[in-house]
Amino acid sequence: MEGAGGLGELIADGMPPAPMARSGSSAGRPGRIGRRARASGEGPKRVQSINCEEELELALAISASEAGTVAQWVRRPGGRDGREARERQEAEDRDFALALQLQSEGETRRRPTIPSSTPGDQAPAPPRQGGQARPGAEQPTTSSPDELMDSHRCAGCNKWLGFHKWMSALEKKWHTDCFRCPGCRKPIQGKYSAKDGEPYHPECHRVLFHERCKVCNNHLPLVANRISWSEHPFWRQKYCGKHNTDGTPRCTACECLKGRGANWVLLEDGRQLCSSCQETVVVDTEDCQPLYTEILQMYRDLGLTLPSRPPLMLVFQQALNECDALEGHHKGSQTRGMTLAEEYRSIRTVKRSSGWAVRSEMVPVERRHCSVTAILVLYGLPRLLIGSILAHEVMHAYLKLNRITRLSQDVEEGLCQLMALIWLERQDPQDYYEKRLGSFTAHQIRTNPTAVYGDGFRAAHAAFQCYGLTAVVNHVKETQQLPVPNERIK
Repeated sequence: MEGAGGLGELIADGMPPAPMARSGSSAGRPGRIGRRARASGEGPKRVQSINCEEELELALAISASEAGTVAQWVRRPGGRDGREARERQEAEDRDFALALQLQSEGETRRRPTIPSSTPGDQAPAPPRQGGQARPGAEQPTTSSPDELMDSHRCAGCNKWLGFHKWMSALEKKWHTDCFRCPGCRKPIQGKYSAKDGEPYHPECHRVLFHERCKVCNNHLPLVANRISWSEHPFWRQKYCGKHNTDGTPRCTACECLKGRGANWVLLEDGRQLCSSCQETVVVDTEDCQPLYTEILQMYRDLGLTLPSRPPLMLVFQQALNECDALEGHHKGSQTRGMTLAEEYRSIRTVKRSSGWAVRSEMVPVERRHCSVTAILVLYGLPRLLIGSILAHEVMHAYLKLNRITRLSQDVEEGLCQLMALIWLERQDPQDYYEKRLGSFTAHQIRTNPTAVYGDGFRAAHAAFQCYGLTAVVNHVKETQQLPVPNERIK
């Protein structure tokens, strides 16, 4: 009972009481403090000379003994009321907080980071028993016991962590039962994803915050614990990769995929037109004549006057495919425009009947002294796209009418693509979507990956920037080749 007598002396001197430990193996440490007190002087007055090292030893002993058991109080002879018991509890809490602070200061710097399988996924530190202070920790010198207790509160319920198991996550401390997902209110065990300082189950985080497919409006799928999607290179429209092959319609003009419930127009030849591209659609041959006149005027302004005006016709996709099969110039790609030679005697053109309805009609084409009998353009496209196609085809007509022939495909198509881009860059649409559509069409011309249309355009554009349009056309007329930039030409 020597240890108990030592504690009694501490209480009599007004010092904060320390509870008795329940296990016999740990109860000896308080007794040893009492013995040291009597050995150092005269009873309680000499107890205050116990150094910080002994106080730390006491805190470690208490926290170790209380880690696995419930605190029990030993009343002094004579008994005390509930207030005295609360004071003892507070004193014990202060001692425990001091030991806990020593532990956390050493562990915070060394706690490993658990890798996550997806960006934002993390895993909390494993639960720890509150009383497991790290031996050998340095004595704090700046924090009071009250401050230590405040720093050891649960981020979920704001209560002191006490002797319960707790964990560390998001740079905070939590009771294991308070570490819950705000989405489903269920505890989190294992990995989590963070949003605004709150932990979420990875699946709850995906449902609440991940992007949705622009086609089906479902969340973008997880593949091998990573979000997977396809994306249009210009419009940045993100969608599930399966829609590339599941028959989801694309707009015939802007190439965007049709979203669920979208109101699109189904054209007579099976193509579909999105609601934005419908705003400036050119439906039939008569509608396109003012645009044709505008493009011919641009050619005259640039010094490339056509000797005659070949007939222009807007046609179905099938008519273009039939003509293309005879010419054989666009194998493996969709044909949107064509300049015809004289062997064609009749063309099936499109005329409006009422509203969006159109009908097909055979129109005879007279033989002319020039080699161009008609320019064909696919109907049902927005004005900017039809204009770029028409500017391309008029260059074919210009070369034929001026007998600039025997050109390689990349030279001729490169010049035609150059004229399409020049026309687009001269446009100044006021509508935001029209501006974006014009940028998209120009982007397609610049980034075309094929040798004939892509490389041919880039060579023609480089020559145009170096020498100007007239010099480039004259050089092609004389040599059947595009001039090389920075080389002297006639």
